[in-house]
Amino acid sequence: TTNTWNTYTEQRKIQDGLIANFKPVVGYYLPTKEGGEIQIFDKDGRSFKFDNRSSRWINTINSNAGKGLPSDFIPVKGYAFTHTDGKNGRVHLWDKNGRWFVYVSEKSQWSDYTNLVSKRGLPAGKIPDVGYKDPYKNKVVLWYGNDRYESASGFDFVKVN
Repeated sequence: TTNTWNTYTEQRKIQDGLIANFKPVVGYYLPTKEGGEIQIFDKDGRSFKFDNRSSRWINTINSNAGKGLPSDFIPVKGYAFTHTDGKNGRVHLWDKNGRWFVYVSEKSQWSDYTNLVSKRGLPAGKIPDVGYKDPYKNKVVLWYGNDRYESASGFDFVKVN
């Protein structure tokens, strides 16, 4: 069989609940008891979450602000992972100014971790190039250029190279 990419037209985006010309730059999938959450952000910070029940995108800008994410926060990097308890999840997002916000699923709340970057073993004032959960090592991995940082908890990191 051959897989083909079908263009996601502007008309289809609108039918699915997105706004015209929406182009995601950051997105994540967070595993949850309800089957998971997909959220995407564009370059202007507008965000949408996919609603599994309606199979539509829902505008989340107001709900994010209500849960502690500042209205002027525009993510440029981010990732999500299942916490070490295997039930709850975390989302880490950075903006262009290096602000770091963390979503803790069991609290349903965003918190500012910017001032904790160096205390968590990460380079201050820098934004990771890539972040992901390594399922083989069961660790969160962040790359800053050629430097790799790992964490079993997703909060306390160690530079490994």
